[in-house]
Amino acid sequence: MSKVFRFFFLLFFLSYPLSLIASEKSSDELLNSFLEWSGHPILAEERIVHNLSIEYIADLKKDSEQSLELFLKNDLKPDKRQNQKSGLDKLRKDLQSLERFEGVQIQFSGKDWETLFYEKGNFPDSYYEFETGTVSIRYIFRNLPYRPLPKWGELKLQGSFLLFSESGSLLLYKTTPDFPIKDLDIREVRTFFEEDKKHGGNVKNFSENKTELYYFPNHNIVPFYILLLSKILLVFSSFIILILYAGRFWKFLLEQTRRSHKAEVSFLEGKEKAENGFLSD
Repeated sequence: MSKVFRFFFLLFFLSYPLSLIASEKSSDELLNSFLEWSGHPILAEERIVHNLSIEYIADLKKDSEQSLELFLKNDLKPDKRQNQKSGLDKLRKDLQSLERFEGVQIQFSGKDWETLFYEKGNFPDSYYEFETGTVSIRYIFRNLPYRPLPKWGELKLQGSFLLFSESGSLLLYKTTPDFPIKDLDIREVRTFFEEDKKHGGNVKNFSENKTELYYFPNHNIVPFYILLLSKILLVFSSFIILILYAGRFWKFLLEQTRRSHKAEVSFLEGKEKAENGFLSD
């Protein structure tokens, strides 16, 4: 094969493996990257669920903080030197009526934190916090009702996933009808996750942004591996055929070039002899 052909051959077939090696990932990460690139249904859905949860918690926080800020403006007096007790009582009732927050703390500039409501002892460390003007707010979510997202219909998720806050509140979930845990308590979900993981299940857990995401796949991956094996065999067969016939084709081109050159030389020699004979006559 020519040098140019070999260059493009290596560039096309080795670009992806080389990019994986250059990323300095572990062997498991390299394998997962390759499988995901190949269309592994579990890994693909795992990434979708992870991204979906990140978007959801970001939107939930944004919407919650906008609501908190609105209630602050409506319920508290603008002059902070006046007694805020009546305003805080109204703010407490309004926030509890939302049925979104399990606890809320408030802090005015230069003062200590004050718990507006929380019924489970000390305020946990797994709170979210933001500031608006001279007021700081800490809040934690309660268990939120089931709410299917608009994207679920088009995504056609087959597995189950549950998104909890660090304090154990269930924020978002989608489960299959045969999911074994019915009350969806985080302790039972965590135990089920650990048992499934010990038995080699493809379950996954993400702990980030003060949330716990548990993913339980529900796929038949045998067809995927059959298809992947077929593709690998096809690629190797193509390599073998390419190697076998590329060399022969190159030899054929060389032979044709040699014959053409030989025929051209013979033609020129014959032409020269004919011209010499004509001149001699």
